[in-house]
Amino acid sequence: MINAGENLTTAKQFARELSADNPGEYVLLVACFGLFATLHARLNVYAPTDSCVDTYWLNGKAYKFTERQKIADQNQTPTLT
Repeated sequence: MINAGENLTTAKQFARELSADNPGEYVLLVACFGLFATLHARLNVYAPTDSCVDTYWLNGKAYKFTERQKIADQNQTPTLT
């Protein structure tokens, strides 16, 4: 996890630059006692709920998570029932 900045605007800019500098790697922004960027070779099924902005970056471009990705995430998340 790499510190991405103090607010969402700077964090999004940082994620875009980090993604452009690391082609083929997915960048997610996560919030865990601050804003952090994570690099992944591929997205896992839990990526939509891991991300704090409903967006991932690939090759310097931002992409919204699709409904299919969100549904797959919900279906794989265990419940306490």
